[in-house]
Amino acid sequence: APPRAAAALGSIASALTIVQWQMDLPAAVPVWVCTHLTQPVASVRRSSSEHAGLWGFARACLQEAAGLPLYNLDLDFGCAQSLRGAAELVRSRALASEDGFVHGLRVGPAAENEAALRGGSMNVPRLVSTRSASLNVAFAPLCELLDAHVSGAVRALEDLPQVTDAHEVLERAVRHDIARALSGLDPSAIPKWHHRLLYEWCAAIEPPTEPASYEDVLAVSPRLWPEVGLTQRCASQLAAALLGTVAYQELLFPG
Repeated sequence: APPRAAAALGSIASALTIVQWQMDLPAAVPVWVCTHLTQPVASVRRSSSEHAGLWGFARACLQEAAGLPLYNLDLDFGCAQSLRGAAELVRSRALASEDGFVHGLRVGPAAENEAALRGGSMNVPRLVSTRSASLNVAFAPLCELLDAHVSGAVRALEDLPQVTDAHEVLERAVRHDIARALSGLDPSAIPKWHHRLLYEWCAAIEPPTEPASYEDVLAVSPRLWPEVGLTQRCASQLAAALLGTVAYQELLFPG
């Protein structure tokens, strides 16, 4: 292999030995993989791929052991500020950005596994540069929408007992309508076998001992108006649907 390639493979082999040792420890100590200008940073044009394989190696290790304190640091070995910054990070035993560096959502420190130090600045991988124009996120409308959603959810919970009672009334109203629809229907007049199956299923439903109307349902909870509207439309045409004189699809989806 060419000398540079052989040196790169040797670096990866050494890094593998170190990480395997790190994983065998009862409490893993931080390991820092330091490279020289392998990562492109917008503010610095110079870059090299000589040690880029170490970054891929470290990423592969983190895929296998996500909690491993293994950090990639890309430095400018010829810059004293970059080296001092690396020393400070090593002493801190962790890599974190101060304000998260998330475009539009700078809410707090963010744990990192990779960083490129250029001069006195630390650059972390993000899809959108924080130097871009602001997203101008307006939080007031979002808060209003959230408040409205929470208020609606709370009201729904408060109405839950009434809604439950209304469903019980609706069931009685439907059972009453089914019994009324089948009362004058001759089963032998039903032409299709799957309609006859539906008839047998409906005929097995016991009529309520206390009939109820759809007006009774809405009196308990007006929230059930969609269910009441659908049931009223379909129940009155149940016999016709069984006989095949009306398409039940049109009852479910009118228009």
